[in-house]
Amino acid sequence: MFTVSFKKWILVAGGISTLTLGAPIHEDIENRSFIHERATDGLYTLYSGNGETNVGWPTEDQWVSDFNTMFEDSMDILKTGCSQYGLANNSDDEISDLKSAVQEVSSTTGIDPRFIFAVLTQESSGCVRVQTTVYSIANPGLMQSHEGTGSCNRDGVIQNPCPMGEMVQMITDGVAGTATGDGLKQCIAESGATDVSKYYKAARIYNSGSVAPGGNLGQGIATHCYATDIANRLTGWYEIHSPCDPNTVGSLDGSPVSPDGGSGGSGPVSSNTASPISSPTASPIASLTSSSTASSTPTTSPSTSTPTSPTNKISYTPGISCSSPGKWNCIDGNTYQQCSSGIWSVIRGLAAGTECTMGQGDTFDVHALPLAYKRRRQGYSNVETRGLVLGSGLKSSQAHGLTRDHSES
Repeated sequence: MFTVSFKKWILVAGGISTLTLGAPIHEDIENRSFIHERATDGLYTLYSGNGETNVGWPTEDQWVSDFNTMFEDSMDILKTGCSQYGLANNSDDEISDLKSAVQEVSSTTGIDPRFIFAVLTQESSGCVRVQTTVYSIANPGLMQSHEGTGSCNRDGVIQNPCPMGEMVQMITDGVAGTATGDGLKQCIAESGATDVSKYYKAARIYNSGSVAPGGNLGQGIATHCYATDIANRLTGWYEIHSPCDPNTVGSLDGSPVSPDGGSGGSGPVSSNTASPISSPTASPIASLTSSSTASSTPTTSPSTSTPTSPTNKISYTPGISCSSPGKWNCIDGNTYQQCSSGIWSVIRGLAAGTECTMGQGDTFDVHALPLAYKRRRQGYSNVETRGLVLGSGLKSSQAHGLTRDHSES
């Protein structure tokens, strides 16, 4: 197990054995009650592998005990989450209505309100006026649903206040599904599981359309950290930015981490419990990690470095300062981030059947792969910095060229 400070957490490529930390690694016993206790204190536990409890994923009795507690403990995000999108934050009345809306949809669909709320905060930080993400399909509303009808921010019309009825529709679209795409209810059924792992697998299906062939929830397309983020939200972690590294989580298999830092496994990672930060006044310790196919050992270089060849992969620690607003960084063809509001965004994954040209630039060069891909939904989490809405840096011609049907299975 390892515990590190989120503000000093450094993105790396490779396994846990090559992890570079800005704080000491603390050995700890592999004890589930310890992990649960620390998770509810705001630490992030890196879960990996297939979502089963026998490889370290939390049991349901390790979740936050009830929805009311989970909702109240998320109040900082609910009150400030819209700021990251440049939108008016939720009012107290809207927050109260949001709670009622989650409970109503849970009652009508039979889906645990804690699971609904975990996905909702992952997708939109609970911002009732979150914009629609448009790529090959539209993902509107609190749940960023598959072409749903609910939204308080559609076609340039922003509703303030956002009516509770609209919130109910947004959540219903994401839980019960729409005419063209599955919701959480269908994804749980598609997981094929009957134990608690059905929630973690369903989360990955909701994000990307399916689970990777080998069953590892950190592999496949879209957001590699999605399932472990959801598991953490269910056990008491409430933040906008995840400390999970999408470049490495898929290489872990859920087996215990050896005391000497061997590969595999899961462990708690500290993330501050302070309110979400949209524009930090002091940047976290800057770090940039470059890795190539020729070496698994991460190296550190100044934040102004740029890729020297197509085989280099450069990623920036989310939240560190950047000097070129709007600049895109395609890391490895499948994941990307953007310099936005003076800081580097979290790392996100592209939709199935597409890839970006590695490197940095003012435009984001995304193109379709040869395979015909078809997806259940748009496979992104948290609309923040997805940057795939026209006018956010993606060339219009490229976006129009990607409206064809892309597949994943």
